Amino acid sequence: MQRWMLREPALCLGAPVYLCAGFLFPLHLGWSGASYAMLAGYLALAGALFTAADAITQRGFYRRWQEICAQSVLTVLTISLPALLLFSIGQVFDQSEEGMEDELCELSGYPGGSDALTAEVDDAVDPTPDCIGEP
Repeated sequence: MQRWMLREPALCLGAPVYLCAGFLFPLHLGWSGASYAMLAGYLALAGALFTAADAITQRGFYRRWQEICAQSVLTVLTISLPALLLFSIGQVFDQSEEGMEDELCELSGYPGGSDALTAEVDDAVDPTPDCIGEP
């Protein structure tokens, strides 16, 4: 096992980086309430860094800029599919909207939003605060 790791260090060291870039960081972005524009910016930056690292370490494969650009598209697609899925899962568990909704209700003079199960299910499809419809 150790000999294999020394022969293929890019694979052994690249797998944890890919797992963090494609899974962990997008989950955290979604969980922290980031927008899809921020996710797109993150994916563009991650794709550029992965492509640059690949082009620097594997110079023999990339003779022209067109080959590097084609590889960058494939890299972004490889990272973006799991990233988009985990970003969406992270947004489901995002708690920042609930806190902003309660603050909005308090500033409007209404009691805080309802935390009942039906109100939480309604929040998934209706972005208006729960207190707006209350008398």
